[in-house]
Amino acid sequence: MFALTDWFCLISLRLRTTYGLEAALWLVGTWLVSACCLAQPPSQGRLVIVGGALGPENAAIYQAVLGTPDEETVVGIIPLASGVPDESGPLSVQDFQRYTANPQRVFDTRMVFKEPAKASDDAEVESLRRCGALWFTGGDQSRIIDVLRPKRGDTPAYTAVLDLLSAGGTVGGSSAGAAMMSDPMICGGTSLAAMLLGRGETPDEPGVCVGRGMGLFPYGLTDQHFLVRGRLGRLLVAMEATGQTLGFGVAENSAMVVELSLHQMHVLGDQGVAIVDRSDATKVGHQRTNLRIHLLGAGDEYDLSSHFVRAAPGKERLPNDAVDTGISIRFPDMWDRYVVAEMIKALAANPAQPVLSDDGNFDYSMTSDEMTTFYIGGPKSSPMLSAMYVRLDISPRDGIEDRIARRLRQLKR
Repeated sequence: MFALTDWFCLISLRLRTTYGLEAALWLVGTWLVSACCLAQPPSQGRLVIVGGALGPENAAIYQAVLGTPDEETVVGIIPLASGVPDESGPLSVQDFQRYTANPQRVFDTRMVFKEPAKASDDAEVESLRRCGALWFTGGDQSRIIDVLRPKRGDTPAYTAVLDLLSAGGTVGGSSAGAAMMSDPMICGGTSLAAMLLGRGETPDEPGVCVGRGMGLFPYGLTDQHFLVRGRLGRLLVAMEATGQTLGFGVAENSAMVVELSLHQMHVLGDQGVAIVDRSDATKVGHQRTNLRIHLLGAGDEYDLSSHFVRAAPGKERLPNDAVDTGISIRFPDMWDRYVVAEMIKALAANPAQPVLSDDGNFDYSMTSDEMTTFYIGGPKSSPMLSAMYVRLDISPRDGIEDRIARRLRQLKR
């Protein structure tokens, strides 16, 4: 039987032959760090993943974190991501206290990124262990990882988070607190730069930066502020760079609530959740074909095991009786605010007509085929759309390689 050192030597030899010595050492080193440090993903508990800008009036999301039957369950607020934790911590406490008859159950843990030693302090960790729910505020998701999962190894505070979920508790987070949920984790970047330049090594470099995350959500990559900031491109490139098949982009003031033991997710909030599925997609060079997108609203459900999508009760399927007029609808800037959602709405209004956009480097085409379905329901004044299996094809414009080379030369100056 091979020992670990034998496997190391064999893999190193294969990689050195294929990629060269420097690349081989980097690849094997990365593999060893992952093998030694990766914690087992939780299989119990609830995740409440909010896309940011959570309004204080959004009772459904706050109650999903608090729970309803047990007014004694302690809820800890963790402002690790925040650059102003003295503000964000107490404000979050106040927001949650509005929705419980026992406001004393919600407290500020005062864990801040400038005091990383707290993640290993016995008293601080014990305060987490008495919680039944934890809430991570917004800010910079890398701060959370730097404190709870530093390079030297996972901290007792991180283990306490996993133990809370294993006991059936709840972990929620907004904005940075949503991005941190997966592992790998998106650290930063824009769609425009990601599509042109791919993966960057740090959040300050152009492209999309992907690093280590909390690993609480084991089903794919998570992203936040998704629709308003046009983040479909960066999510897609991050998925390609890390080999992930599924990506979950959560809109502002909306949440996906994940029951880990059931592998089920449902949506809270009208703006909803976009799911990017590249399981049947192909990529040749810069050309991508047959990507699939779901845009789900409040009450819609997604089975994280079977990938079955279910519209909320009461929503009606829209008839596919549109007429091909030969005129496509074009949106001027793919990464502008809400353009992805508006493109899907336009396609739902007339599924026979492609909906197009571009970003100056690539052309984007959304179409409907035999897999695509649309549902609508809710109040007549603001009906909510559910879109399933919308097809997305991406084509590079002529001269894309020259554009990339020119941009890289500019960055090196």
